[in-house]
Amino acid sequence: MTTEKIEDLYNHSNIYPEVKALSDQVKKRFIVAFELRSKHITETEKLIQLLPNHLQEAPLSFLAAMNAISDAACLPQRIAYGQAWQQAESATFIHALHRINKKGFLPGENQEEANARVIKQANTLASKEMKALVNSETRFNQVFKQSIETLLFDCFGQSTEQAARELRYQTVVAIWSSLEVLIKDQLIQIINWKPELAKKLTTDEIAKKRFELPKLTYEELEDRNFNFQNCMGDMLIKQRDASDLLTLKAAIGAIWGKNELYKRLDTPEIRLLNLQRHLIVHRRGVVDKKYLSQSSESLTEGEHIEALPSTLVKYFRATADVGKIACSSFLEICQSNS
Repeated sequence: MTTEKIEDLYNHSNIYPEVKALSDQVKKRFIVAFELRSKHITETEKLIQLLPNHLQEAPLSFLAAMNAISDAACLPQRIAYGQAWQQAESATFIHALHRINKKGFLPGENQEEANARVIKQANTLASKEMKALVNSETRFNQVFKQSIETLLFDCFGQSTEQAARELRYQTVVAIWSSLEVLIKDQLIQIINWKPELAKKLTTDEIAKKRFELPKLTYEELEDRNFNFQNCMGDMLIKQRDASDLLTLKAAIGAIWGKNELYKRLDTPEIRLLNLQRHLIVHRRGVVDKKYLSQSSESLTEGEHIEALPSTLVKYFRATADVGKIACSSFLEICQSNS
């Protein structure tokens, strides 16, 4: 079943009120609209091809991570819907098979020929009945309800609410991680390539507090053969905590100024994504005073953040957009130094 087909099912005008109520519960737990694909990912693919080969690894990994996040976050719904509709197709085929079998052999037909004919006719009849199923309010709602209940309750009859929240939490962490790794790795690679950019980090009023050159021992100097070619990015950035949004912004601001990439990192979606990532990693999503003061969300200290599916879609799209702008910014440096 295609993602477009599943979206059509959710928007079906003949959904019964009680089934609609169940589907609304699912929307609070799982991503159901398959909206974790973004046109910006396609645009980023085109930009990557313009980068030098040695600067393509980080953005390619970013794209792979974003696609994997989309697949993983949407997997429960895909399985539940696929299973429900496959069961309906199987039942419809078996019913058609019995109906045709009752008619017996055709004149001059042997067993092998009869089997082939019955299976072919059953497939044709089942296909017609499945098309009619969507137009039958009762049958459609029965199958649709089954798929929804699979998402709301596991095979032991337990609620999926806690597991769904954990999946959403890990999706938040994964989305932020994809962005963090992209920018950090790309900064390392481009400063290794253009070491003169290191001066911007070490002289900028904000960035220099976060990107001081490390003090090296004689042994460390020997390990590098007293050669610092192609390693300035590693020395300045590799050991820094890139999960800190302020650190990323400091580096971007020092090298590009408050350009479009810097502005995108300062959007409400990216700032809240970063805050929630920290809350999930360090406090299992339990709200504290620091989070309340920084996020301005209307929550109570001690309760869990929800990270609703609709919020994840916003985070995913905002991150995909930052990825595209990041590639444009790094391409700008490549072109200005070519």
